[in-house]
Amino acid sequence: MLRLGRSLGQRRRLSFYTAEYVEGDTTHKSGRVLGRVLEHAVNVKRLRPGDTIRIPYEVTVGYGLRDFWQAAFSTHDRINTSTPFARSLGLQDQVLPFSLMLFLSSSMSHVEAAMTQVAYRNARYLWPGFAGDTFTKAFEIKGIRNTSDKERSTYDFTCRLVNQRGKVCMECDRTTMFPFFAPPSPRDSTATPEEQPPPKPADRLRDHVVKQSEKLAELGGQTLRRFSAGQLIIHTPARPISRTQSMELSSLARLTHSRHFDTVKHGEDGLAIPAGLIVALATSLSARDLHEVLHEELMYANFINPFRPGDAMTSITYVQRVEQHPNGVLEKLRVRTIGIKDILTDDLTGMPLPLELFVDEGLRTKGVEQICRESCPELCGKIVVLAEREVIRQAPKTDVFLL
Repeated sequence: MLRLGRSLGQRRRLSFYTAEYVEGDTTHKSGRVLGRVLEHAVNVKRLRPGDTIRIPYEVTVGYGLRDFWQAAFSTHDRINTSTPFARSLGLQDQVLPFSLMLFLSSSMSHVEAAMTQVAYRNARYLWPGFAGDTFTKAFEIKGIRNTSDKERSTYDFTCRLVNQRGKVCMECDRTTMFPFFAPPSPRDSTATPEEQPPPKPADRLRDHVVKQSEKLAELGGQTLRRFSAGQLIIHTPARPISRTQSMELSSLARLTHSRHFDTVKHGEDGLAIPAGLIVALATSLSARDLHEVLHEELMYANFINPFRPGDAMTSITYVQRVEQHPNGVLEKLRVRTIGIKDILTDDLTGMPLPLELFVDEGLRTKGVEQICRESCPELCGKIVVLAEREVIRQAPKTDVFLL
């Protein structure tokens, strides 16, 4: 064991120290030393609902990280790509993309026993984030359940990303599976009014965008495609996330789980793409067709099959509902985007797909695979994620002809 003590020759210079060996069980007379692994991870088994994990890291998102993200995940919307456009809406700069904020908020440092990602829910972009902002994050335990075989447990966390001014910028719920049994403790629905959690913060970013509808009308829109409920869009881009991209972005978000890095432990084919990157890729592939999005909310994202570095993904989006804002400048779409791996876009074109994949609620791996086996075997084992979103965008222009 090492103890740090001040050197006798440097008593007045407090910045200089020398290492002094003391007797302990790591140093032996044989001249050999036993190493120990320092434990930084949280003991998840001891966590109960109401506990909060506060991550000690502070991350300043620089312009380089913002640009790196947009190079990995296509962003077409001016609120994320154009400083003049963002400032014309009363914002100080172009807004960091929703998917980047989701990834930062949900990247679980110090929770290294996790087995797999299960789902996101209720991801809301509450306060705008900008390049130059510094973020901290915390995870609150909401509920614990275990599987029927009593060998695994799922934990529900509420993830919050807070900027340097104390504003909650992103909030989402995340469900993660762990490879051990934990006593179940569901969300408490019997609490008295005094014990109920405080109301959720208002969607300041969404409200601000909606209030700028007159300014948006002056600026003009770039939305060219009009959608209707029941429409299925096959997005043409297809791309992978490389191992290098996954490792670098995981490091930038301070992810510490070995399954994102350690090829010795997990093998070349055992690395996993983080959940936030999977959602980012699936939704970014839809960005050009849904252009121009001003704000979005992720109702839920269920992870169905594994997605590894190098797997190519394409995505399809089903329009469930279209709502026109009274001012005619904005519209809200309720859509379900499905990320699919290792299939050609041309193969999806003209392929009859079961409606259940796009309208049934609560679909998990078992339900998705059963639907595919019965109605679309070509997709068995290939659906990666189902992401249900509400998207606010500029409404397509309607030209009026006077006769």
